[in-house]
This record gives sequence, C-alpha cells and structure tokens, in this order.
Amino acid sequence: MYGVYMLNLVDRTMRPVVTAPPGYAVLDPVAIQARPLPNVIGDKSLDTALASKTSSVSTTGVGILNVKSVYDTDSQGRMGNAVLVPGIGESIPMLSGVADIARLKDPALTTSAAQRPARFIRITKAVPTQSGISREAIGETEFEMQQILGYTEVEPDGSFKIEVPADVPIAITAIDKDGRGFTPHTNWIQVRPGETRTCNGCHSPRRGNAINAAPIAGNHPNTLPAMAAESGESMAETRTRINAAALALKPHLEYTDVWTNPATAGRAADAPLTIDYAGLTTAVPATTGVNRGVIDYPTHIQPLWTKARTGGSCESCHSDPAALDLSNTTTGTGRLQSYDELLIGDPVLTELYAAALDIAGRRSCAIDGEQAFLAGARALAESLS
Repeated sequence: MYGVYMLNLVDRTMRPVVTAPPGYAVLDPVAIQARPLPNVIGDKSLDTALASKTSSVSTTGVGILNVKSVYDTDSQGRMGNAVLVPGIGESIPMLSGVADIARLKDPALTTSAAQRPARFIRITKAVPTQSGISREAIGETEFEMQQILGYTEVEPDGSFKIEVPADVPIAITAIDKDGRGFTPHTNWIQVRPGETRTCNGCHSPRRGNAINAAPIAGNHPNTLPAMAAESGESMAETRTRINAAALALKPHLEYTDVWTNPATAGRAADAPLTIDYAGLTTAVPATTGVNRGVIDYPTHIQPLWTKARTGGSCESCHSDPAALDLSNTTTGTGRLQSYDELLIGDPVLTELYAAALDIAGRRSCAIDGEQAFLAGARALAESLS
C-alpha cells in the first residue's frame, strides 16, 4: 500500500503522513516551505550602439543569437558530408575527426566561397496551429507551421550573429549556395529582450574544446585590414562590431565578400550572390508586412507546375496517375494531387493489387509508398534538362 511517510534518518523510523485507502495509492508528494524570494532579473536594454542602426525589426523587443560555428563535429555526423547533396562539389574538410574550420576560412586554401557548404542561415518563427486545423492539413512534415523572418550570411569560419525578435520561438536552418536547407535545428530557441545567446557550435562535441576556439578565433587569415579581429572573436563578431547593420535579417539570400584581401590571398574577392524572387512571374511571397515569409503550396508552388512554358507546362507532361502527376486537383486528403505525388508517392501494391501496409515503427498503420521525393525530383529534372 503506497502512501507518504517521513523518514527519520537518525533512528531509521518512518512516520505516516498520508496513508491511502484500499484500492488507492498516494504518490509524488511535494514539500512546501517558506523561502527567500530569488533574485529577479529584469529585461535588459539593447546596447546603445545598436539604437541607431538600420534593422529589419524594431530595436525594442529583440535579442541576439551568436553562434561560433555551424559545422558539426559530434559522433552523429549531422553536419558531415552525408547531409550534402551528392555531386555538387561541396565537402566539409575534416582534421582529426573535427571540421577543419581553419581550412574553410582561409581563402588561400578554400579558393571560392562556393566551396563552403553552409552559406546562409534561415530564421523562422513558430506559427500556432489554429483551432480545427489538423496536422494532416499542414502537410507531410515533422515540423509545425513556420514563417520565414529572414536570412543572414554564414561567415567563412562558419559563424553568424543575428538580431531576432524576443520572446518568440525561433528555428534555425543552414542553407547552401543554391538556397537548399540542410540540418535544421530541431529545437525552438528563444531570447529575452536585450539578451545575447551564444553557443560554440551547432551540435558541437559534448567533450573537448569548442570547434572554433583559439588559435582559430581572432585570427582571420587573408582578410582586409579594415576587418581586423580582436582577441577571441569569430568572424561574425568582428563584422557586427565594425558594422552593426550586419545584425539585421535580410528578406533574401544575399552574399557580399567583405573579407578577402586580394593582396594577401592571391585572388580576387568572391562575386556577390543573390537568390531572390526577381523574375518570378507566378505569385511572389511577401517580403514585408504581416504575411512576410509565408510560402503556401497552392499559392506559390503549384503555379510553377501549371505555368505555360515553351514546349508546355510541367503539368502537361506530368499528368499520368500511374507515374508523376502534377495536376491541380484536390485529393481525398484535401491537398493537391501534385503535393501528395511529390511528398507521398503512389501506394505500393501487392500481387493482389491491395495497398501494402507499413506498420513497422509507426503508431498506426500507413500505406507504404514509393520514395516519392526522389522519384518526383528525378522526373522533374529530366523534364527541365
């Protein structure tokens, strides 16, 4: 019979405090006693040096994320070459089992910014699911609804430092040179007003030193004299100290090489890179206002498949229900046919033409589908090549 008893440590006796009646158990007691009020840490104010900068958000109600390096060195290899798309020429140089950041950030060794896997960071915020909307309506994803707040550059040493809204659940994703996200941070992060949250690295090792520490930090090789580092600084810390406007989120993926010193690096600075919505003739996602960074599949993606092009639209060739179907029709799930084709695929049928069920590792039965994304992407690549 489970109840609550008080143990006397001196004579090893127990005194019953609450005993349970037959058929019940009393568990998990909580001791309550008076104690002094703990110190209260009030909201901080942003440094006055930031008050006059040009920012994408108000200078009140914001904080700063300061990440020393996005390159992973833990045993899981989350930021190893396995996360990169094969055949695009990118790799993460390794040294004694950890990311060789010194090689990545040295323009004499990494001779082009395009060789660096992580080029940008995408910052999104959580969007609460409205009442009456199911997870199925959100889509085939393990994530909740999100809204893109903006982007920032990943510096040559893998660091970034950015201003974000305070008291808002924030998600972080590393972006490559083609705008593709990989290795998203799978936990929400928040900052308090005026707070700076700093970490040594995304998925940095639990043991040993930080992967971007001395002598790497504070030593930026082949860089312009105007970008001279102070002791222990990452490149992002140096850049935002010299130019506070670099803390602001950008609505597009924009890269400018502010580091390379041609005289010492022996090469010209990298060409600027911009990935934006310029030239898009279908619906353009908003980059300002309340709908900023909202990308909706029926509004922004489906029109890409149905747009008339030379030789016909994507949908005109890919409309076979037995293969890849990009048609603008609604399925039984309430989503568009093209979405289900690309994200789920066609059911795998048995010899009796019944849908095969996959229950391994699932909480409920599910139709076993083909590798939809790979099949769909391959078909699209063939049609556009």
